Amino acid sequence: MGNAMINSDKDGWGLVGDMFKGLVVGATAGAAGAWVGGAISGALNFGGFAGGALSGGTGGAAGGFVGGAGNAWANGASLNEGLKAGIINGGIGAATGALFGGIIAGIDAVKSDTRFWNGRVSEVGGYDGPGAFLNEEIPAGAKPTDLGYSAVTEDNLHYGEYGWTREYPNGDLKPHFGVDYYGDEYSDVFAMYDGTVIGNHSRSFIRAYGEYSVRTQSIINTKIYNVDYGHLSRNVLSIGQRISAGDLVGYMGRLGNLAGTSFPTHVHISIWRPLQGCPSMGFVRPHWY
Repeated sequence: MGNAMINSDKDGWGLVGDMFKGLVVGATAGAAGAWVGGAISGALNFGGFAGGALSGGTGGAAGGFVGGAGNAWANGASLNEGLKAGIINGGIGAATGALFGGIIAGIDAVKSDTRFWNGRVSEVGGYDGPGAFLNEEIPAGAKPTDLGYSAVTEDNLHYGEYGWTREYPNGDLKPHFGVDYYGDEYSDVFAMYDGTVIGNHSRSFIRAYGEYSVRTQSIINTKIYNVDYGHLSRNVLSIGQRISAGDLVGYMGRLGNLAGTSFPTHVHISIWRPLQGCPSMGFVRPHWY
């Protein structure tokens, strides 16, 4: 709108017409930039500076081209002159959109305890990576299974509990960074907390807990935690999907390191957030009332 008005030498209805053309061009440019940037952002499975720069740059290029070409044509430019103006403005929009979009997204990633450049969690190896028990309390979540109690074995009544449990038959202490909720194969598994499904599973995560295991990100007590659901026979979610506490996540199974064992069928649920340095994963106790 600005170029159409500034370059206009008309008054009265002529000026009103130029203002209207400027409004149309500006609205179209804004819509084009927002649509393209949003489409690119929605298609990415990474964030941080890289994701913000890509979506901001493409959105800026689209909006800049439409705005530059549209304003030029609105002021009587030829086809080639309008295209040239669109290309120049598109390049400027791409550069500025990439810079500001990347910086903003990178800062948001750091605030969420993820990497500035790509928004990835600082994960080392999934559940079998370096872990630590955090001295943090979180509110109770929704009941994750119909039965809602942890799995046990005949010789270890604390088998599925969270914390330091004894490994039988040798009786050695073993850290268990989650809760094993007992059930039958194909039993329903429900989300404990509101969140978004993410897809940055490590190879060890898949190896240990199966290809249908689910990871969500949730804001709990103003901090971002990952909530993992392991040993599923199938899940009903897709990456990027928003879920609410109590929604169906999938169905219990015997995949990963549970396959071929005599351990009771269960879903393994753990809640953790990335830590700086080592150990890299800080766990809190999943629970419900």
